[in-house]
Amino acid sequence: MIAGDKLIAAHKAYQNKDYPTAIAEAKAALEIDPSAHKAWQIISTASRDQGDWAGALQAIENALEIAPRDAECLNSYGNILVPLGRDFDAIAAYRLSLEIAPNYLQPSIALGQLYLRRKDPIQAADIFQNALAHAPEHPTLMKGLLYALKDAQQFMLASQLLTKIPPSPDTHLAAGQIAIAQKQNPIAEAAFVRALSHPPTSLPAFRNLVQMRWTDEEETQSHDAGAELINTFVSDNPDVGVFYIYGAELLSDMGRTEEALDLVSKARAKFGDIADIDFIEAKVLIEDGQADAGFEAANKALKARPGDLTIMAQFTRAALMTGEAALALEAAKAAQQRQRHNQFWIAAEATALRALGQEAEYRALYNLDFVKAYDLAPPPEYDTQEVFLAQLKSALMERHVTKSHPLGQSLRGGTQTSTDLRFAPERVIQDFFQALAAPIKDYISAMGDDSSHPLLRRKRQSYRLTGAWSVHLRGEGFHVNHVHPEGWISSAFYVDVPKDTESRKDKAGWIAFGKPPFDVLGKDGRPLGAEHMVAPAPGRLVLFPSYMWHGTVALPEGEQSRLTLPFDAVPA
Repeated sequence: MIAGDKLIAAHKAYQNKDYPTAIAEAKAALEIDPSAHKAWQIISTASRDQGDWAGALQAIENALEIAPRDAECLNSYGNILVPLGRDFDAIAAYRLSLEIAPNYLQPSIALGQLYLRRKDPIQAADIFQNALAHAPEHPTLMKGLLYALKDAQQFMLASQLLTKIPPSPDTHLAAGQIAIAQKQNPIAEAAFVRALSHPPTSLPAFRNLVQMRWTDEEETQSHDAGAELINTFVSDNPDVGVFYIYGAELLSDMGRTEEALDLVSKARAKFGDIADIDFIEAKVLIEDGQADAGFEAANKALKARPGDLTIMAQFTRAALMTGEAALALEAAKAAQQRQRHNQFWIAAEATALRALGQEAEYRALYNLDFVKAYDLAPPPEYDTQEVFLAQLKSALMERHVTKSHPLGQSLRGGTQTSTDLRFAPERVIQDFFQALAAPIKDYISAMGDDSSHPLLRRKRQSYRLTGAWSVHLRGEGFHVNHVHPEGWISSAFYVDVPKDTESRKDKAGWIAFGKPPFDVLGKDGRPLGAEHMVAPAPGRLVLFPSYMWHGTVALPEGEQSRLTLPFDAVPA
């Protein structure tokens, strides 16, 4: 028996999803030939597919110790590092794989998609374009480039590429998003309808369609254009379960709880007890503050689908709301083993520690010194701050074209720009981003160092923005308390605020930190409240960890408004 025969047997077992046999045959190959690094690669992929991430990582590192320049092993290494939250190491592995084998498509696809998930479409476009030089008209690469160009708001190039790609649900979704960004709503609607035929694109297409109807209407109590569209899709497609589930979620986002739960009941009557229905019922109930019923539904869904982090997030919320802070803490810590940088899980851990009265551990996470305010100096080409802010306000207000707040966001009583302002062509907006360098670098330098702390362990002197948008709050407008799950450092920058905001005793319009968006009782039996507040002022920048709960005290009724330009930053 030679090692090659064992490797063939291991490959065959892996392809048949017989992972224990694949691992056993690969280990047998290593006993015959300890230098057979491909055996370690098989052990790694089989371990990964069984959920043994630690074993998968150790095995692929063993392979690379034997063959450090094996392009396939480097690609496998990247594929394991990404789910473990080690993006920088994954990028290095993929890039080395491509340096060794420039025409190897798998690391190109994986690296391009990783950059897209990291909201870095410029880098993603570069990767996909380089790969297309080796594989012209490769469909996955072309679609990747299409999404990168769309996300970078290079709409003309994206539209040209669309004509070269065979139509599919993916391209229809992209076409709709390009059209809506260019305010071509009828074209967008037709494209989204075509994208509904494929499950991976049906959710964003459905959301985009409802969002268009919702934001095109004035925000009033009789606001029902979006709800009508949901009911139409359900009645016209009675056997398509996703419309019930997504529809219930969207109705809940609209504050129409009874209609959402009615749709859940219809789904259950038609499709039976399934985890997706239990999950969406839990989400609706929790959003409505029905904690006990929400906990029961989330627990039921989690038992049907153990380890599902989307379900676990609702379970954790409900556990906090029902006084089961110890369960929430356990879930949050377990989830961070798989989503190390997800800011929601850090927020959930901190909230559970606070509810349990573990003050030292809580305060290590919720150190209020991490909240810092800067009065931003105007860029040098503007005579005064007033001139700079006036021009910035003008540019931003031209982009506030919708009539209502977007669904699924923290905003209530106002509007939000729909495209990523990082790629806005207006000079004054780009000047604003340049002016951020000094305060952000100061913030990072002052952090301190601690490899065990979720904020400090990611510390690097370089950073990049991953998103920027503008919010225009009207009278009685506010932000629901929330976190930014994909961030590291988050912000509020105030372009314009009512004149008396800083001096108001009721702190209307102020940003508040520490209060979760649902009631959680502390050791004293009282709901956890805000712990720190910062007064807005024109030109003021507030920086804070993305995992800190933050929201806005509602503005007073009337014509006064508040204009902000927030962004998120991550290490670069």
